[in-house]
Amino acid sequence: MPASAVPRATRRAAVLGALTGALLTGCDLDLPGSSSDGTASPAPSPDLELADAALAATDQALALVTAVRSAHPALRSRLDPLVALHRAHGQVLTDTGASAPPSSPVPVPRRSGQALRQVRAREQGLQLDLAGWSVAAQDGALARLLAVLSAGVAQQLADPGGALR
Repeated sequence: MPASAVPRATRRAAVLGALTGALLTGCDLDLPGSSSDGTASPAPSPDLELADAALAATDQALALVTAVRSAHPALRSRLDPLVALHRAHGQVLTDTGASAPPSSPVPVPRRSGQALRQVRAREQGLQLDLAGWSVAAQDGALARLLAVLSAGVAQQLADPGGALR
């Protein structure tokens, strides 16, 4: 099949998958404020606080997408890629030593169009937050990780055939 016949989203997904895989297998984030034996250092580092914030925001986005899927069964298959994305991102962030309180229940609009707009707005905010946190991170590995996570969300937003279009 000629390269031009391959959908852009597929290439993007492959690149994102490769980058995420490289980060998962190639990086051991040992952020100050976390330790390998599971005990916390006395003062959390700014980078650990960024990772905690990123995990909390990712968990909140997942809670919204999950609630919309439950309230609007017709949207489930469209939102499945976001569920998978946020679960993978949450796991990667947890692996850095990040922690976040459990997400609280999210109200969902009755109309599916409004619910999708709410999800899109949350995803846009998450993407911008992740990009900002990647710039603010002092640790290069965490900065790259947050940038890759931001790119993953951006890909979902940009996918012309995706859930949020």
